[in-house]
Amino acid sequence: MRYVQLSRAPGQGKIILSRILAAGFAIAAVCLLVFFLRQEGFLYLGIMGLGWLALLAAVAAVCVYCVFQEKGMFFRCRWPEESLPAGREARLRELRRLCDQKLITQEEYERKRQEILKEL
Repeated sequence: MRYVQLSRAPGQGKIILSRILAAGFAIAAVCLLVFFLRQEGFLYLGIMGLGWLALLAAVAAVCVYCVFQEKGMFFRCRWPEESLPAGREARLRELRRLCDQKLITQEEYERKRQEILKEL
């Protein structure tokens, strides 16, 4: 799967709106699915009827997934590194905090710091 790198992470408002939009699509797909299944002659359309049923079921499934997913409909996007809580800067700060509180030794701090800096 190919990911799209965002220049900046979408705000919480955009994520909520994308979830609302996904919920609307899911409801519409399920309503159409129920409507077509209640039609007497729909399944007699053969392959086309089954194709439409499969398409509507897939749309409903993807939209329900988007509603409950952390990123909303932005599930194929990669957040920029600076907005990630586990970014290098945050990891270095956390490492410094652990060293200052004497939870790790100075040697452990230096070794782990060098590992993080090598990732650059």
